[in-house]
Amino acid sequence: MAKETIQNIREAELKAKELVKDAETQKASILEQAKADGAAIKKEILDEAAKRAKAAVDEVEQTREKVLEVAGLQAENIIAQFREKAKGKREEAINLVISEIA
Repeated sequence: MAKETIQNIREAELKAKELVKDAETQKASILEQAKADGAAIKKEILDEAAKRAKAAVDEVEQTREKVLEVAGLQAENIIAQFREKAKGKREEAINLVISEIA
């Protein structure tokens, strides 16, 4: 009976060692999977952030182009107004010179 008890204890110890070994293996596997999942999530977040940043830069670029276009049109209008004024002043100057000569 004592031999049987000792044998049962040894078997229980072996099973316990195997369980501990299996638990360590599972632990390592779970940690590796967690690291891989974490890296995938990090990449996904960074990709999304980069996508949003690019969209924001594109939007700013479009706004800049529109502002430059409007500013260019306004400048052209101002230049045209100055040309008209200068044309009128030129005619006035010519008439003034002619009237002074005459």
